[in-house]
Amino acid sequence: MKKLITLILALALTAATFAQSAKKPLVVYFSRYGNTDFAPNVDATSSASIVAKDGGREGSTEHIARMIQSRTGGDIELLRTKLKYDADFNAVVRQNRAESEKNAFPALEKLALNPKDYDIVFIGYPIWNMTTPRAVQTFLRDNDLSGKTVIPFCTHDGYGAGSSYADIKKSAPKATVREGLAVGAKEVADAKKNVDAWLTKLGFAEATTAVTITAGAHKISGILYDTPLANEIKAHFPVTVRMYGYGGREYYGSPAFIPKTSAKGQYRFDDGDITYCAQNNSLAIFYAQTSRPNLTMEVVPIGR
Repeated sequence: MKKLITLILALALTAATFAQSAKKPLVVYFSRYGNTDFAPNVDATSSASIVAKDGGREGSTEHIARMIQSRTGGDIELLRTKLKYDADFNAVVRQNRAESEKNAFPALEKLALNPKDYDIVFIGYPIWNMTTPRAVQTFLRDNDLSGKTVIPFCTHDGYGAGSSYADIKKSAPKATVREGLAVGAKEVADAKKNVDAWLTKLGFAEATTAVTITAGAHKISGILYDTPLANEIKAHFPVTVRMYGYGGREYYGSPAFIPKTSAKGQYRFDDGDITYCAQNNSLAIFYAQTSRPNLTMEVVPIGR
């Protein structure tokens, strides 16, 4: 039930900080989920390849890739093989072993993004047979990464990164390969702190814009992420939104414009999130977890 409280929130640009690189990085990843025709009711809890998220599912490696994208403001793309992998994991193991023994390179669908346009390329993958899936080797063979910074990350079932980092260096000898990150399957869902610490160690400052949120007589400091959707909304600043309290967890209201940029949403929130919901064209500020943490409409975090 809505609270009978109305606020006027003005968002005013105050300062800006930028990530270390003037260009966005590219985050490419290979995942069994997205390259396999799983049954619609596949059980995420029984597969290390799948993470249950916000009432839906995504690949374990994709989950980490999207954390990296969110933090760095990079562009992201899944490596897709032209031939799908079998839903039976044992069949995938046999196929991968055969590909490795034959030094085969599974054909990939054409990428929508061109790695030549990026200085920094994150490469993500699950560990198969103690190294990268052969599809990753196809990507490395088909794209000249000379002079670029390559940063590997992987998910695994408990045996770490194996020889994957060394194999990537062999396949991209003229690239600078930085320290990688290996995340165990059981740790994927709660890996954000580890991912953030790793990116900080690598020197990636969070790309953000500082903002001031005015609510009545109160002024609150916040930040907006350096993402296409957040930047489109920022272009309208200062913005005044009449907001209503709801559920003891948020204030929300509709701006006088409708953003054209679309972005992948989620059905959960963290305290302090500033979000946009395309379904009802609303901006929201979440401030408290409640007994109903899951949302009924997708929101896209644009800041906090």
